[in-house]
Amino acid sequence: MGGEGSISGMISSLKENSRISKRSTSRYKKLREKYIGEGNMSSFKREYKQLSPQQQIEGRKRAIAYYTKRNRRITFTIISVSVIVFSVIMYLIDRYII
Repeated sequence: MGGEGSISGMISSLKENSRISKRSTSRYKKLREKYIGEGNMSSFKREYKQLSPQQQIEGRKRAIAYYTKRNRRITFTIISVSVIVFSVIMYLIDRYII
């Protein structure tokens, strides 16, 4: 009968995948037990100090300066790449098409 080889291949593939998944979950549980403990739980109990209004204003100014500088850099990069690509396209059109 046609297709028997592909069907048995699918069945063996499914069996192998289920066997691998069981093996990897048990391996993950062992790793998880090893690394999750008291040392990692202490990171969830952090206390954050409240910032004064002056510190908040300074932080906002630094954030605005950072974003402004980053946005200028991104805009300059986009414009530069666009000009270079446009120049190359125009050169190729002038050289090979006209």
